[in-house]
Amino acid sequence: MASLAGATLSWPGTSLDGMWTLNPTAHKQLATLGRPAGFLFLLLGAALALAGTGWVKRRLLGWRLAVAVIATQVLGDLVNLDCTVAQRYTRLATSDEKFLGNGFTHLRLLRETPF
Repeated sequence: MASLAGATLSWPGTSLDGMWTLNPTAHKQLATLGRPAGFLFLLLGAALALAGTGWVKRRLLGWRLAVAVIATQVLGDLVNLDCTVAQRYTRLATSDEKFLGNGFTHLRLLRETPF
């Protein structure tokens, strides 16, 4: 999938562009980054293919590369989660101050929000 996305971003206007109808929001966001994003996706596809091949052949390099790819994904998810939580807290605090007029009530909401 990374290679396919990279190909369509690097060389737009091909018959493969129809795949973006499945996720037009992602295409709109990635298309603004241009061809460099496409080439990075192609590089990611090559790294994943190398990791998969090395993993199947039980090579140490394949295992290390697979662990690095998974660790990078987990780190990215944690950063994304942190940003999402920060946005949620900001919305809670802003809406609380707007509707209730009390700047301290959002602290209670932050403590009570389960995660």
